[in-house]
Amino acid sequence: MRFCIDYRRLNDITIKDAFPLPRIDEIFDQLSAALYYTKFDFKSGYFQISLSEEDRPKTAFSTRDNHYQFTV
Repeated sequence: MRFCIDYRRLNDITIKDAFPLPRIDEIFDQLSAALYYTKFDFKSGYFQISLSEEDRPKTAFSTRDNHYQFTV
C-alpha cells in the first residue's frame, strides 16, 4: 500500500516559478560544446533535502492514530 496526500490546496497557493525550464533541444545545443558532463540521481535523492522549519507544517497530515509532518 502506498500512502498518498492530496496537496492540491497547497499547490493552489504556491507561487509559481518565473523561470520555465528550457526546451530539450536548447539543452542539447548548450551541451554540444561541453567537455564534461555530470549525472544527478534525483530519484534516490528525493527525500534527502531538509525542509525549513516554517515549511514543515504545510506538509502535515493526520491519521486516526497520530499527526505527522515531513522533515525532508
